[in-house]
Order: sequence, then C-alpha cells, then structure tokens
Amino acid sequence: MVIGGGFIGCGLIRDLAMNGGVKVGLIDQGDFASGTSSTPSKLIHGGFRYLLNHDLALVSEAYSEREVPLRIVPGLVKPLPVVILNYIR
Repeated sequence: MVIGGGFIGCGLIRDLAMNGGVKVGLIDQGDFASGTSSTPSKLIHGGFRYLLNHDLALVSEAYSEREVPLRIVPGLVKPLPVVILNYIR
C-alpha cells in the first residue's frame, strides 16, 4: 500500500508493478495527484537555488536526483530549456 499519489508515490507504484510484479494499492487524500506535487509547475530543478549559498554538494546531489527519472522513465519526463537572467548592479 502506497500513501500519496504524488510524483514519488506514482513512481513507486509504477516500479513495483512493472519490475517487482507486486500488486499495489494507493491511498490519496483527495483526487489522484491533487496535493502539493500537482500544484507547482512539476519542474524537477537541478539545484540552482543552492548556488546562492555556495552549497555545491547540494547542487550536485539535486542534479543527480534529477537525472534518475530521465534514466528510468524517459518517456514520461523530458528536459526543458530554461533561461535564467542575472542582473548585475
């Protein structure tokens, strides 16, 4: 039984059902994917916000985690080019 139908819950259900041959159930508070993971833009960031604090280890970890769904389920996710503007005063 998986609690929560967000990104992690759905990925876990998919992995268990397809690779483990396990029958899986889902409990979600509202409609499927109606919680916090459906409200934001659904972007998986690469850790750019951690650069402000010079936390390069966390940037590297976020980048590594971002690559996992690209490798495991390439048909469900896709890279999206983003432009970041930086104003220097």
